[in-house]
Amino acid sequence: VAGLLSAGAVALRWTGGLTWPDALWVAVTSFTAVGFGDVALMGCTGAAKAVVSGLSIAGVACLGCLAAAIAETVLTRRARHAPTKVLYRRRVAGLILALWSL
Repeated sequence: VAGLLSAGAVALRWTGGLTWPDALWVAVTSFTAVGFGDVALMGCTGAAKAVVSGLSIAGVACLGCLAAAIAETVLTRRARHAPTKVLYRRRVAGLILALWSL
């Protein structure tokens, strides 16, 4: 992620004619797909706009992979603990029925 942001900032600095802080800001806001619009690429070349588009696509892809990894972890943990919960519930239900029949 840091490499993509750094490369994007360097590319925006060279192709877009932005200052370093502005180039980094546009790279971060493009990567996170926020796009506040306070720094505009007015009169920039198509290469600068392609860099911004590429950063947006890469950011959405990275965030999608992160969300998928978190969901997989949660579902794996839930599936791992599900059989023990069912077994515990059966034991408790059996104990309640046994005590009820006394």
